[in-house]
This record gives sequence, C-alpha cells and structure tokens, in this order.
Amino acid sequence: MDILITHGPPKGVLDITHDIESKELVQVGCAALRRHIEERIKPKIHAFGHLHDEKGISNFGMFTRGVTQYINCSCCNLAAKLKNNGFVIEL
Repeated sequence: MDILITHGPPKGVLDITHDIESKELVQVGCAALRRHIEERIKPKIHAFGHLHDEKGISNFGMFTRGVTQYINCSCCNLAAKLKNNGFVIEL
C-alpha cells in the first residue's frame, strides 16, 4: 500500500498532548494501529490529523520511521484557529 489515511495517529508518532487530570505529557496514539502499520501494512505515507498543536506542543509535521513517512496534517490549534498550512507530497 502506498498511502494510508486515518483520523488519528499511531502511538509514539506526533501524538503528544497533556493528560486532562495530571497535566503530564502523554502519547495518545493507537498502539494497535502502529503495530499494523509497521508489521503488516507498511505504507509509504501515513497521513492523519486529530491531534492539534497546543501551547508548547507541536504535533503538526512529518516524521519518517522505517519505510513510512508519517504526516500529522492537523491545520488548526485547540481553539479551532488556522495555524498551519497543508503539505504537498510528490509521489
């Protein structure tokens, strides 16, 4: 598969936020999704959103691990204000 698009990120990839109760930084991506991507699907590109930038935390961006380029393309911050532009990817 060349491109995988999901709503949220895999665990450990551009998935940092503050825990609601403790306010500690936590990774909230999906561990099962990460296993499926790395062990079975192995896409060239995995694009997702859901986790937006917040004060002191930037999840928007690209990250490469193994054969997969991960892209968090959330364009708005937590206040629903446009903060980031999208990406152009050449295939």
